[in-house]
Amino acid sequence: MRSLIATLLAGFAFAAPPVAIALTPGRAEVDGPDTKALGVFRDSESPSAEFRVRNAGEAPLKIAKIMKTCGCAGAAADRDALGPGETAAVRVTVEPYTLEGAFSKSVFVLTDPAGAQPLRLTVTGQCVPLFAVKPFRTVDTGRLPNGASWECAFEIEAAGATVLGPRGRKLDPEHLRITPALEGLSVRATTEPGGGLSAVLTVSPALACRLAENGPIKLTAAVPDAAPAPLTLQTAAPASGQR
Repeated sequence: MRSLIATLLAGFAFAAPPVAIALTPGRAEVDGPDTKALGVFRDSESPSAEFRVRNAGEAPLKIAKIMKTCGCAGAAADRDALGPGETAAVRVTVEPYTLEGAFSKSVFVLTDPAGAQPLRLTVTGQCVPLFAVKPFRTVDTGRLPNGASWECAFEIEAAGATVLGPRGRKLDPEHLRITPALEGLSVRATTEPGGGLSAVLTVSPALACRLAENGPIKLTAAVPDAAPAPLTLQTAAPASGQR
């Protein structure tokens, strides 16, 4: 009996140490489609789509960053640390008044460890404006002549019938707002037959001199349910002796 016990103890003493099992690193993958359609929506709306990101590896995974490709869409995850097999919800949201027409926009999910292949998540759709600024959303006065008033005409045009149905809405000239209010800046607006507005901005000589001394001023023209139109006012420097 003693010899048997001694033999067993000797066997335990010389047993090989346990072998460590290597785990595969955390690996992110999209659980479901990586492209989702938002359909057709108005530019005043802010639709979103939810994606699922799963840790397909055997070690923990961290969502380090979500990289956007433009300012028209935002993205956020409901959690950043994922154990093996766990998932996170990533919601991609389109910002209002940032798109027009058919579009395809993507964000990229970056994960640790560094160098891992980013995941691309894409939303598609068609954004329909209720009203459009014509001829352009940005109206620049150019270089205003000193001592003279200046006028600029633009239109806020009601969009025609679309897949969202006919518009049937008219803007009241009182709806138009130019901000901030400036002394020497006036606006006249009339309703167009199609329901939009025709507007004329007038800059007084005194305001033109002020612009020459203080530099350009940024304005915004806005009406309800339409994308704001940025306006830039600037003028040439006053001639010598006019200060």
